[in-house]
Amino acid sequence: MISIIFAADLALQLKPTSGVELRNILLGVMASLIAILMAYRAMAAYAAGHYGQMVTSVLAGALAAGFVVFPDQAMTVVKGLWTAVFGG
Repeated sequence: MISIIFAADLALQLKPTSGVELRNILLGVMASLIAILMAYRAMAAYAAGHYGQMVTSVLAGALAAGFVVFPDQAMTVVKGLWTAVFGG
């Protein structure tokens, strides 16, 4: 009985912006994982002497991190590029 009351009280406290903090935490974790993965790939490419692959890994990591950390702004840029290339 207490859990039903607690769940109902929790449901009343929820707002449309309640998940924003969780979203920011998850985006931070995802950005960190992408940075670690791309740094590993860049170091492996450097060790193997594949400098072009190293630069590509760094640039791809920066682009992916930009989409993870700034998703709204990244979509605005993509929509702007689409409109510029194909018309709107």
